[in-house]
Amino acid sequence: MLTNNKKAQAAMEFLMTYGWAILVILVTLVLLFYLGVFSPESSSNCQIEQPFICHDIKFTDDSVSFVVTGSNINSGAVTGIKIKKSDGDILCPSTDATIDITAIAADTPTIVKCTITNPSLKLTDIKNAKAEISISFTKGESTIQREVTGTASGKVEIPVTTTSSSTTTSTTTTSSTTTTTTT
Repeated sequence: MLTNNKKAQAAMEFLMTYGWAILVILVTLVLLFYLGVFSPESSSNCQIEQPFICHDIKFTDDSVSFVVTGSNINSGAVTGIKIKKSDGDILCPSTDATIDITAIAADTPTIVKCTITNPSLKLTDIKNAKAEISISFTKGESTIQREVTGTASGKVEIPVTTTSSSTTTSTTTTSSTTTTTTT
């Protein structure tokens, strides 16, 4: 009978040890799910060939903005941005979109923005956007025009607009009556 108790005690110790280990693993998994590790947000990604570095990209419903720096260049200019959409690409510059800043100075971060001017082409119908970027530049003492391309992708951020209500009060005074109007 003593041997049966020892076997039962060994079995219980075995189950308790593995039970605690399984409990720790389950608590860890619940914590990771709670923190959102298994459902990552779509992060912005921007890559351009050397000698340029793309630091950041932002897609909104009506624009694409990116921060780019050129190193060891005389001058650079953004020659085109193509925003990829399932129903057709948006070319920037074109009649549907404009580039706000095209010149890129050497070793200086520059914000380049492509604004979509055609309301029917806005990015409100997609969650994640992709774009192709073309930059032409001259390097060193050379006057030869070179061109590099890059890609960008990211989540489309829809700006929140708030409407503020304003109250206008006007007071008119006459000899016998005071009238206050609120609109």
